[in-house]
Amino acid sequence: MKSMRPLFHPSIEDVTVEGILHALSDPVRVAIFADIAGSNCSQNCTTFVNVSERPIPKSTLSQHFKASERQA
Repeated sequence: MKSMRPLFHPSIEDVTVEGILHALSDPVRVAIFADIAGSNCSQNCTTFVNVSERPIPKSTLSQHFKASERQA
């Protein structure tokens, strides 16, 4: 089984308001953030396949997660 790569967590000094706003400039990423913020437990990536009106392909979700990771 393929192991997952570790999550990237930038230092607080590297987080900018502009980066956060850019990461949340896409409605799908806003919906993902809202689901994460409103959840009481951890979730996996496939939880967010149905976060919008149409199912989101896993490859597209990966791009949204990468965009959020780069901007945060």
